[in-house]
Amino acid sequence: MKCRFRMASEIFAFLRCKQCVRAADTPVARHADFELRALTEEDGNEEEPSYTWRRNILIAALLSTITFFVASAYSMVGSFFPIEAAEMGSNSITTAVIIGVSPLCLATLSPVIGYFLPKLGIKMILVSGQVLVGGAFFLMAFLAYMPSSTSFVVYGILLRVTEGVGWAMSNTTTFALIPVLFPSRVGTLTGLIFGALGLGYTAGPPLGSILVVAAGYSAPFWIVGGILLCLAPVTFLLLKETSTSSKVLPFQIVIKLLSHLSFSMIQIADIVGYGSLTFQGAALGVYLMNEIGLNLLEIGIYFAVIAVSYTLITVVAGWLSDKFGPRTLIITGLFICGASLMVLGLNQLPPIPPQWTILIALALVGCGAALADVPTYSDLLQQAQTLYAKENQESLIAAVSGITAFSQAFGSFLGAILGGFLTYFTEFTTASLIFGEVITMHAFLVLGVSLIDHLFLKLKS
Repeated sequence: MKCRFRMASEIFAFLRCKQCVRAADTPVARHADFELRALTEEDGNEEEPSYTWRRNILIAALLSTITFFVASAYSMVGSFFPIEAAEMGSNSITTAVIIGVSPLCLATLSPVIGYFLPKLGIKMILVSGQVLVGGAFFLMAFLAYMPSSTSFVVYGILLRVTEGVGWAMSNTTTFALIPVLFPSRVGTLTGLIFGALGLGYTAGPPLGSILVVAAGYSAPFWIVGGILLCLAPVTFLLLKETSTSSKVLPFQIVIKLLSHLSFSMIQIADIVGYGSLTFQGAALGVYLMNEIGLNLLEIGIYFAVIAVSYTLITVVAGWLSDKFGPRTLIITGLFICGASLMVLGLNQLPPIPPQWTILIALALVGCGAALADVPTYSDLLQQAQTLYAKENQESLIAAVSGITAFSQAFGSFLGAILGGFLTYFTEFTTASLIFGEVITMHAFLVLGVSLIDHLFLKLKS
């Protein structure tokens, strides 16, 4: 009995990832501490620690604000832009291309930006990304004055591509700054950024609709784009440049990171976690209207439940990740996501009416996705510094940041596509059941890989 209890204690201790909790002793943290000192030195004079802490808090607040407005800029166009596009003669396919090309650029370019981040510098890329996103979004206000539908579509795509490039630059550098500013609180800061991201996605559509009703089509673009442009000089003045290096991480090491079983399992967990948030978008509204009998306002509330529950849990998930380690939360979040989607597919819990079953399941999907997504950056960063502790840590952080940003965008894109594909060939409930089973199976795989890694390390020691 004592032997079993000891084994269970050892497994739980492994899943807590104490090495990540004690991040101050890792090579990444030591490198981050060096970069942090570089950030607080000017003309050879080191600033007071209190000022350093206050400035880092301001930078964290600034990064959260930037993330909020960038996410709002992406999500708010869905509430009013298709109407304007239809009036300008754009069909549904070209409108979807205009809206969807931005996250496609984010998914494609994030690893590339992360790869070259050490050479180009965090400050330059972050400020440039803000200018590109804010400038492109500001100029989209003038699409209503295009002389033809062709010019509307062409310039719309070009501006959204520019916005996507800036989004990728801003998102990747934000992740890279987290371990530099707060090396022992990576999970907490990641949760704060994810919370701002979820809040931006949630507030974007209603904010866009309110601004259009109050001041016309151009108002959302001028206001949000103008705010992002005004934040760029603030970022330039507040953030001091880190030391750049001409050395980038060898591409072979990036491939080896992705080919490492435990690393790839956690990255896939991040992808399916984000996918669970967008999976319902293609058919949930139609199902709620036709099968449950809800009106448009009630359907909007059901969609908001996912985003609100995700946003509320992100900061808590980040704090729990720092306290108990990321791996336990990732596995727990995957199980919650999978079980909730399967309940959504079955849609029958005897004591609960179907509409309440769906509402509770959607809320749990948001909570599970937050628990699965937020700790992944800490886990991937810990694995990378353990596998390649002798490599340039600045390049290693940048590479993991790019991989994380890619997983974020690709998961959102894949979830929407997979949801539409499965719903086309089956019913919505069957599609939810299938995806829930896939996520649950992956949760068991992550748990199995974690246990194998633990036993391997125990035998090796």
